[in-house]
Amino acid sequence: MLIIDILFAELQSYFFNLFIWEAELYPAMAVLETLFPATVDNVFPGPKIAQWIFWLLTTVVILRSLVIVVKDDGGAQSIASVPLDSMTADGKAAVIAIFAQWGLSQPITF
Repeated sequence: MLIIDILFAELQSYFFNLFIWEAELYPAMAVLETLFPATVDNVFPGPKIAQWIFWLLTTVVILRSLVIVVKDDGGAQSIASVPLDSMTADGKAAVIAIFAQWGLSQPITF
């Protein structure tokens, strides 16, 4: 197990040095260094208001998707004004299923 750890550390060091070398050659790589820090420690160095805005938007998106999933029509008729009354039972079920899947995918695409 120790050999694997040493090998992994050497590969990590090699790729990190390669990344730094490429950043010196290509100025656009400096943007990647800003976006992806060398160490991941769950510390956000930015302004506190950015965290509050992030959590506010995340909460809004999750609540919006839950409303779409929980509504009996999937939000198709009550929110999007899709005329479900004029559809057959199978067509109505298909539209509601699509809206429910869309509601589930909203937090993922945010």
